[in-house]
Amino acid sequence: MGRPVSFDKLEMSLEEFGELVEANRTDSFVIAGLAAVALCNYRYDPERCIQMLNKLKNPHEPMSERDVQIVKERLFGKEYIPFSYFAGAIQFNNFTPRKPYTVLVKDNKYSFYNEGWAELWLHSSSAPDDRPVRLRQRKSNQKWYLSEQMLMADINLVTDEDEDEDEDPWG
Repeated sequence: MGRPVSFDKLEMSLEEFGELVEANRTDSFVIAGLAAVALCNYRYDPERCIQMLNKLKNPHEPMSERDVQIVKERLFGKEYIPFSYFAGAIQFNNFTPRKPYTVLVKDNKYSFYNEGWAELWLHSSSAPDDRPVRLRQRKSNQKWYLSEQMLMADINLVTDEDEDEDEDPWG
């Protein structure tokens, strides 16, 4: 199961992103997809990426210094990773997604098993398994907030060495 979620653009101002978040706060699938959008913005401005991730989180629980450091460590030199979640973005086109920018957000029978929590998965063109995004819903307003995302792990890239796999390693 799953649902495609589309966006008109990936690079945006913090204000534009914030408006998009607030307009979709009651839709867990869109909020999960916006986590990938926020991470894509690391390519353009790492600090804006962090601010965008904080817009997705509960304002009373912003990212810790360690969380910020993890984002910077995982995406430094690998800014292409979050783009791999968008349709059409593959290694051989430098992870350039097609428009509209669409991410497939998947759920299963356990996604909403615990009241007030959701675990959804995003599909990457270069990862063997879908990656989770965990959200928490505030009871008072039924709005969804990012709890954690696992979208920054390395993805599989084809290297020149991979092309030589058929050759005899002992030859």
